[in-house]
Amino acid sequence: MLSICTCENFFFDSFSQQTLKKCPVIMPVITKTRSTSNYRCNQCPKEAKIDQMNNFLEPLVDELVELYDSITMKTPEFPNGTSICTALMFVACNIPAARKTAGFTGFASTNACHMCKHHFTVVAGTTVLEKQHGTRFSKLHRLHYFDPIRYTIVDPMHNLFLGTAKHMISVWKDLRYLPTAVLIHMQRLANGILVPPGYAVLSTKIESGFSYMKADKWQSWCLIYSLVVLKDALPEDDYRNWTLFVKACQKLTGPSVTYSEIDSAHQLLGKFEKECETLYGESSITPNIHLHMHLRESMLNFGPVYAFWLYSFDEALPPTTLPIKLQPLTMMKDDHYQWLFEFYVKAYRSTSVSFCVVGRIPIGENVFVNNRVQKVKKISLLGQEYCSGEKKKRGSFVRILFLERTNDNVSEFPGQIEYLFTHTIKIGGVKRVSTFAFIKWFPAYHSSSHQPLADQGLQL
Repeated sequence: MLSICTCENFFFDSFSQQTLKKCPVIMPVITKTRSTSNYRCNQCPKEAKIDQMNNFLEPLVDELVELYDSITMKTPEFPNGTSICTALMFVACNIPAARKTAGFTGFASTNACHMCKHHFTVVAGTTVLEKQHGTRFSKLHRLHYFDPIRYTIVDPMHNLFLGTAKHMISVWKDLRYLPTAVLIHMQRLANGILVPPGYAVLSTKIESGFSYMKADKWQSWCLIYSLVVLKDALPEDDYRNWTLFVKACQKLTGPSVTYSEIDSAHQLLGKFEKECETLYGESSITPNIHLHMHLRESMLNFGPVYAFWLYSFDEALPPTTLPIKLQPLTMMKDDHYQWLFEFYVKAYRSTSVSFCVVGRIPIGENVFVNNRVQKVKKISLLGQEYCSGEKKKRGSFVRILFLERTNDNVSEFPGQIEYLFTHTIKIGGVKRVSTFAFIKWFPAYHSSSHQPLADQGLQL
């Protein structure tokens, strides 16, 4: 798979191992199963203008045409050479750069949306073709398989967080909803929030007026902070409308997403857009907000947001690629060990599991469960980081979902990870290593309900 990404802040050059800053580039990324190689054009001193973009694209497109028809390359698996084919799958950039690269007119055009025929009131463009259809020639159009409408994605990072989340703060400031005193109070509330791992902490950004915030901080603001600190700051209708947007973002950017959640988020964004027009006027519906209605198409075409959003080019190596750091072997407490033993009995539906008596090793049983474990500081599941609560609290609070036995209802129970650990058991001559979290369940999960799992400690 190959995608084009334009990066206006920095990118990592895998050839020279250097970080290049403040240099707009076109960076096609060829992604294979086990390795990634970067092809980059010559650097330009500043961002290419519209009439210059094709000059930079032309040599890349020449090679893409050749690569599509296949070339012979030597690889470790095929030292004598094998046939390699490459195709450009999508263009992933911020929205102005994507339109410039793929051959569409910009935000000031009447045709500011490249995915539908919606017209905006501001007119620009130098030719009849551009004014009527919102298009101009791009060298990418030489690729006969490339569909510029479908393959020019709506990047969620720019669209949701750097776009709408940032835009709404400007709208509320203009309406004087967020004076200095309110911002200071909001910051005090924010400082009391325990932020999960993987999200940026806004220690001073709110009271400073959200100045110079990058994409990761806008994401944290939207998903973690905003619903708490804005509750008493915004009028009720404005807050309720903002809740629609946050709920949509939570569905779209969760560790996993279903088709029904994508549809639900699409409906929430549609309601948010309509309510924005009612609350703030037609001029508040920017081309970026309109593109929320096409985010679903990008996800259905290319998968969850993690598959194509541009956070991947701004972040370090994801924790899931790193091995789990294990501590030395230690012995479990007796009561904790009993829960582990009972788990294996239920998990394997067997009574032939041998229980460990401290100081004695049973012999002759089919399966032996020892009481030695290796504790782990943190693990990563589906992109979310979970931490042991022994030394720090951040990342240790969880909400566990259970599927009822008698029906398909899902129950949720909050708790805190006391510690994480791995345990090895030998079954049928094969060693099996499992990772566990020992959970301390909260006594109540809301004001009037008893926590049925309060007396249980072990959770896979």
